[in-house]
Amino acid sequence: RTTALAGCSLLGAAGYLSMGLVDDPADPAVLPLVVLLGIGQTACNMGAQALVGQEATDDIRGVVIGGFGFCGTLGIMCSTWIGGMLFDWWAPSAPFVFVGILTAAICGLALYVRHGAPVRAPGSVTAPETSRIP
Repeated sequence: RTTALAGCSLLGAAGYLSMGLVDDPADPAVLPLVVLLGIGQTACNMGAQALVGQEATDDIRGVVIGGFGFCGTLGIMCSTWIGGMLFDWWAPSAPFVFVGILTAAICGLALYVRHGAPVRAPGSVTAPETSRIP
Protein backbone atom coordinates (compact mmCIF):
# COMPACT_ATOMS: atom_id res chain seq x y z
CA ARG A 1 0.00 0.00 0.00
CA THR A 2 2.82 2.41 0.70
CA THR A 3 4.33 1.63 -2.69
CA ALA A 4 0.99 2.47 -4.31
CA LEU A 5 0.82 5.69 -2.31
CA ALA A 6 4.34 6.57 -3.45
CA GLY A 7 3.31 5.97 -7.07
CA CYS A 8 0.16 8.07 -6.64
CA SER A 9 2.21 10.85 -5.07
CA LEU A 10 4.74 10.68 -7.88
CA LEU A 11 1.95 11.13 -10.43
CA GLY A 12 0.54 14.03 -8.43
CA ALA A 13 3.94 15.70 -8.06
CA ALA A 14 4.59 15.33 -11.80
CA GLY A 15 1.24 16.92 -12.58
CA TYR A 16 1.66 19.84 -10.20
CA LEU A 17 5.29 20.53 -11.06
CA SER A 18 4.59 20.34 -14.81
CA MET A 19 1.95 23.05 -14.37
CA GLY A 20 4.71 25.22 -12.92
CA LEU A 21 6.24 25.34 -16.40
CA VAL A 22 3.07 26.66 -18.05
CA ASP A 23 2.71 30.33 -18.97
CA ASP A 24 -0.90 30.22 -20.20
CA PRO A 25 -3.12 27.57 -18.59
CA ALA A 26 -5.87 28.33 -21.15
CA ASP A 27 -3.67 27.23 -24.06
CA PRO A 28 -5.10 24.01 -25.58
CA ALA A 29 -1.58 22.55 -25.80
CA VAL A 30 -1.55 22.37 -22.00
CA LEU A 31 -4.44 19.88 -21.91
CA PRO A 32 -2.21 16.77 -21.47
CA LEU A 33 -0.58 18.39 -18.42
CA VAL A 34 -3.98 19.29 -16.99
CA VAL A 35 -5.10 15.68 -17.48
CA LEU A 36 -1.91 14.46 -15.75
CA LEU A 37 -2.61 16.86 -12.89
CA GLY A 38 -6.19 15.61 -12.53
CA ILE A 39 -5.17 11.95 -12.62
CA GLY A 40 -2.35 12.56 -10.16
CA GLN A 41 -4.52 14.49 -7.71
CA THR A 42 -7.29 11.91 -7.82
CA ALA A 43 -4.77 9.10 -7.36
CA CYS A 44 -3.27 10.87 -4.33
CA ASN A 45 -6.66 11.32 -2.70
CA MET A 46 -7.89 7.80 -3.35
CA GLY A 47 -4.56 6.16 -2.49
CA ALA A 48 -4.26 7.96 0.84
CA GLN A 49 -7.88 7.27 1.74
CA ALA A 50 -7.50 3.57 0.91
CA LEU A 51 -4.33 3.33 2.99
CA VAL A 52 -5.95 5.01 6.00
CA GLY A 53 -9.08 2.90 5.71
CA GLN A 54 -7.11 -0.35 5.58
CA GLU A 55 -4.76 0.51 8.42
CA ALA A 56 -7.48 1.49 10.91
CA THR A 57 -9.05 -1.27 12.95
CA ASP A 58 -12.77 -1.97 12.54
CA ASP A 59 -13.76 -0.44 15.87
CA ILE A 60 -12.22 2.99 15.10
CA ARG A 61 -12.27 3.09 11.29
CA GLY A 62 -15.03 5.72 11.10
CA VAL A 63 -13.27 8.02 13.54
CA VAL A 64 -9.95 7.62 11.74
CA ILE A 65 -11.46 8.34 8.31
CA GLY A 66 -13.33 11.34 9.78
CA GLY A 67 -10.11 12.67 11.28
CA PHE A 68 -8.36 12.06 7.96
CA GLY A 69 -11.01 14.14 6.18
CA PHE A 70 -10.81 16.91 8.78
CA CYS A 71 -7.02 17.10 8.53
CA GLY A 72 -7.33 17.07 4.74
CA THR A 73 -9.66 20.05 4.94
CA LEU A 74 -7.20 21.93 7.14
CA GLY A 75 -4.41 21.07 4.69
CA ILE A 76 -6.41 22.38 1.75
CA MET A 77 -7.18 25.61 3.60
CA CYS A 78 -3.53 26.15 4.55
CA SER A 79 -2.13 25.27 1.12
CA THR A 80 -4.70 27.54 -0.56
CA TRP A 81 -3.73 30.43 1.71
CA ILE A 82 0.02 29.89 1.23
CA GLY A 83 -0.47 29.28 -2.49
CA GLY A 84 -2.40 32.54 -2.80
CA MET A 85 0.41 34.45 -1.12
CA LEU A 86 2.98 32.77 -3.39
CA PHE A 87 0.81 33.64 -6.41
CA ASP A 88 0.93 37.32 -5.44
CA TRP A 89 4.58 37.46 -4.35
CA TRP A 90 6.29 35.15 -6.84
CA ALA A 91 4.41 33.94 -9.93
CA PRO A 92 1.00 32.65 -11.05
CA SER A 93 2.44 29.12 -11.26
CA ALA A 94 3.83 29.23 -7.70
CA PRO A 95 0.88 27.45 -6.02
CA PHE A 96 1.38 24.49 -8.35
CA VAL A 97 5.10 24.34 -7.62
CA PHE A 98 4.43 24.58 -3.86
CA VAL A 99 1.93 21.72 -3.84
CA GLY A 100 4.14 19.72 -6.22
CA ILE A 101 7.07 19.98 -3.81
CA LEU A 102 4.87 18.91 -0.89
CA THR A 103 3.50 15.98 -2.89
CA ALA A 104 7.03 14.93 -3.88
CA ALA A 105 7.96 15.01 -0.17
CA ILE A 106 5.04 12.69 0.58
CA CYS A 107 6.32 10.36 -2.14
CA GLY A 108 9.74 10.38 -0.48
CA LEU A 109 8.23 9.66 2.93
CA ALA A 110 6.19 6.78 1.50
CA LEU A 111 9.33 5.31 -0.06
CA TYR A 112 11.16 5.69 3.25
CA VAL A 113 8.38 3.86 5.08
CA ARG A 114 8.39 1.17 2.39
CA HIS A 115 12.14 0.60 2.30
CA GLY A 116 13.80 2.24 5.28
CA ALA A 117 11.52 2.18 8.28
CA PRO A 118 12.11 -0.41 10.96
CA VAL A 119 9.97 -3.51 10.49
CA ARG A 120 7.69 -4.86 13.19
CA ALA A 121 5.32 -7.77 13.15
CA PRO A 122 1.73 -6.94 12.16
CA GLY A 123 -0.46 -6.38 15.19
CA SER A 124 2.43 -6.14 17.61
CA VAL A 125 2.72 -3.20 19.93
CA THR A 126 6.19 -2.38 21.10
CA ALA A 127 6.39 -0.88 24.55
CA PRO A 128 8.96 1.89 24.98
CA GLU A 129 12.13 0.99 26.79
CA THR A 130 12.09 2.18 30.37
CA SER A 131 14.92 2.33 32.78
CA ARG A 132 14.43 0.60 36.08
CA ILE A 133 15.32 2.43 39.22
CA PRO A 134 16.63 0.04 41.89
